[in-house]
Amino acid sequence: MAHKRLEAAILAGHEIGDYSDLSNKYGQIKQENTSDPLIKTHKVSLPLDRWGIYSIKYNHDGKKLAVGFGNGGIFVVDHKSGIKLHDVTHGHRKGLAVMALHYLKEELIISAGASGKINLWEQTPAVGKSLEPTVSITEEKNEINTLDVCRDGHFFATAGKDRHIRLYDANTFQLHRTIVAPDYINMDEVSIYTGHTKRIFALKFHPEDNNLFLTAGWDDCVKLWDKRIPRNAKCSIPGPHICGAALDLKDNHILTGSWSAKNSLQLWDLRSGLLNKTLPFPHDEKSEGEFLYCAKFANQNTVVAGGSGTNSACILNVNTDRLLGLVHSKKPVLTLDSCNNGKQLAVAGIGGNLQLTSIV
Repeated sequence: MAHKRLEAAILAGHEIGDYSDLSNKYGQIKQENTSDPLIKTHKVSLPLDRWGIYSIKYNHDGKKLAVGFGNGGIFVVDHKSGIKLHDVTHGHRKGLAVMALHYLKEELIISAGASGKINLWEQTPAVGKSLEPTVSITEEKNEINTLDVCRDGHFFATAGKDRHIRLYDANTFQLHRTIVAPDYINMDEVSIYTGHTKRIFALKFHPEDNNLFLTAGWDDCVKLWDKRIPRNAKCSIPGPHICGAALDLKDNHILTGSWSAKNSLQLWDLRSGLLNKTLPFPHDEKSEGEFLYCAKFANQNTVVAGGSGTNSACILNVNTDRLLGLVHSKKPVLTLDSCNNGKQLAVAGIGGNLQLTSIV
């Protein structure tokens, strides 16, 4: 039941539980014995009516963090001080969750969400006012769960409820190609090389190859695509059950964070598709399990991941399995981001908890 309620909240953009503790009851940083301690954190004060945080993204130098809310609002905060710089858009009571954010250029933010809209925002707001998007696209009858931009910034891709993968020209915002999912009504053939059979929640471009990207979702597999190939995946890796932005790629290593009670955080070999190792996500007997919603490489040797099983995010060394730190929250962690080779970390989720951490 809890699983279904949280998934419904992600898709519909509404808060779980009551609103009585959103203003002051934030999580705390727990520092482990490590040579890389968490040294400073800002717990950003948020309004009560934004219905949780579903996406966050640092700009290119890590000085600014864009924050996407359950009511469709977006604002930008300063990482160093934790102070809100400005609202991009306020959102509204009938708004739906902003599921993905990305900086295209220093002053351009692209957003996508459960409304099916993709918006491009220029960060030049008048004081006290929010902006209208300079470009807006609607994917009809779709709820967008994920968006990523390729390495050179020329293309971005989206995916979500309708299982299709759409590639766009980032300069013109014109649709470049759609990788169409199997059509059950027309009895399309389904194989490991065809599109996803259930909702897609994660999409990630290769950090070094502009043509390659990964997708994953509810159908318990990760698929590798080449954007030059119009229909079939290059390979499919069975196993991961992905319910959020819990997919990343570094060198030839794939990181997945599954919504599962155990063995949720895993590393895979991109070339062979085989499991390299399962990382130990920390949880005790009091927690329901691991149940991850987000996972990311912080740097070559470190990953961060968080979810609803422990209401926390952990920082792990992938070589030694050593726990470097924990970010605790009162409610589920839905999104995180890191930058500057893992020296900065932001964690957020249900209840409007937003924590900004600097690491040495």
